[in-house]
Amino acid sequence: MKMTAESALLDLPIQDQEILKAIWRKKGILLEEIEKLKRELKDVNKEIEQVEDSEESKSNSRAKQLAIGKKRFNSDPKKINSSIDFISRQSAELLMHI
Repeated sequence: MKMTAESALLDLPIQDQEILKAIWRKKGILLEEIEKLKRELKDVNKEIEQVEDSEESKSNSRAKQLAIGKKRFNSDPKKINSSIDFISRQSAELLMHI
């Protein structure tokens, strides 16, 4: 005959039954807290990914701006001064974000 938790509980003295019930209640509370922490951890991981994606996007944007500056610099010798100004402004902006 298979014994269930309830039938095993009935075989115990009253004091032990109360202790076991208290343990089960605490277990339920702890399991709920664990699930809550798992959800919070999942949310935090999503936020971290969003921040990383945002930083990567900014990095790609800066790289594009520098590539434009290099292209301008190398395309026409007459535009060297404006290209140098452009690159120096972009570099200054990059340094401000570091």
